[in-house]
Amino acid sequence: MPFPVFHEALEKAVGRPVWTHEFGLNLDGLKREMLGAAPAPTFEEIVALVPVEHRIIIHTGEHQ
Repeated sequence: MPFPVFHEALEKAVGRPVWTHEFGLNLDGLKREMLGAAPAPTFEEIVALVPVEHRIIIHTGEHQ
């Protein structure tokens, strides 16, 4: 199955955007979320999956 098709299907199944790095750094969490055994991670938890030395975050909107 092409990755874009799988990615879109997973997003529909869990009801949220899934960042591509989650597939490599939180696969077990995605599986549990898909099965209803775990809640969706927060934005902060998703960002925290990326090691600090590899994080580059650009904020383009107003803080709310």
